[in-house]
Amino acid sequence: MIHKKNVIHRDVTPKNIFLTKGSENTTSIDDYDVKVGDLGLSIKIEELTKSIATDGTLRYASPQQRNGKRYSTAADIWGLGCVAMEIITLLEHVDFYNELTKDVEWVRKTLAPFEQFYDEKLIQFVHRTLVIDQKDRATASELLSLLEEEEDNVVSDLENGENDIFPDEEGFPEDLENSSSNKHHSKVLNVGSFDSFVSEMDFEHKLRQEAVEQALSETSSTSSSTVKENHPFPVKVGFEQRLHVLLQKPLLTWTSSDVGLWLMCVDMGRYTENFVAQEMNGAAIKYMKMEHLSMVGVRTLGHQIQIYELIQQLIKYHQ
Repeated sequence: MIHKKNVIHRDVTPKNIFLTKGSENTTSIDDYDVKVGDLGLSIKIEELTKSIATDGTLRYASPQQRNGKRYSTAADIWGLGCVAMEIITLLEHVDFYNELTKDVEWVRKTLAPFEQFYDEKLIQFVHRTLVIDQKDRATASELLSLLEEEEDNVVSDLENGENDIFPDEEGFPEDLENSSSNKHHSKVLNVGSFDSFVSEMDFEHKLRQEAVEQALSETSSTSSSTVKENHPFPVKVGFEQRLHVLLQKPLLTWTSSDVGLWLMCVDMGRYTENFVAQEMNGAAIKYMKMEHLSMVGVRTLGHQIQIYELIQQLIKYHQ
C-alpha cells in the first residue's frame, strides 16, 4: 500500500521480493505470500531531490531514475516489469532499458516466442510496465485488475492511487516540499519452474559471493612476475599478470566477476563488491554513463570521473 501514501520503493528487484510461508504446513507454491521488502531506498515523492534521484539498482531502475529526471511511483512499476520480463525470458544480464532505446519493438520481439507458453495477461503485464514514458505506464491498480487478483500479490504492496501525480521530468526545484487459467500471481509459472527459478537465484547469489571473496582475497603476492602490456591502465602492483589475462577476453564476454577483478587491477577494488552485486558485466559497463555510477555505489565525484575515464579507455582498447 506504499504508493497510496505517495512513497516510492525505488529498488524493486528480484532480491527484494520475498516468499513467506502462509503457515508451517505450507507445501504448495500457491500457499506462499509474496512481499516487497527492503525499504532502505524508499522515499516520499515530495522529498525526492536531484542529488538522490538516481539511487537504485541500475538494471531495474526506470528511465527517469537513470537519466536524473523527476519521477513518480511509476518507477516501481518499471522495476516490476523488469522482474516479470526476467522471469519469463530468463535474460538475467540484459539491460532492458538499453535494449529499448536501441529498438522500441524489442520487448514485443523478445516476448513473441514465449507467448505460446504464458498466459496472455502476463504478456500484457510486461508490455504495460516496460514503457519509457512514465505517464503511459500502468498503475499498480490497473495491473491488479489485469491479473484479476485482489490480494496476497506482490503488486498489492504498491496499489491504490499511485501515479496520480506526474512530476515534471525536466528538472528539480530547489525546494520540493511544496510540490504537489494463470490468474493468480504465483501461477505465472508452474510450481516446478518457479521452484527452479528460486533455486537458480540462490545459486547465483552463492556464486556472486564466492566471486567477491575470491577477488577480495587477491594480494600483491598473487604474481611474482611482471607482464608488460601495451595498455593505458595504471596497474596495482602484483596484478599485472591477472590484468594481462583478463584483457585477452572480449569486453562483451566479461562477467561481473571479470569487471570486479578489473577494478581491483586498476586500484579501484573498493567498488568491486558493488559492481559484482549489481551484476555489472562487460556489456553493462560498455553502455554506462557517468551519472549511472552513483547507482552502483560510486558516490565521490572524483572517483566517478576516474572510473568513467577508465571505462572509456577499456572500450577503446577493445575496439
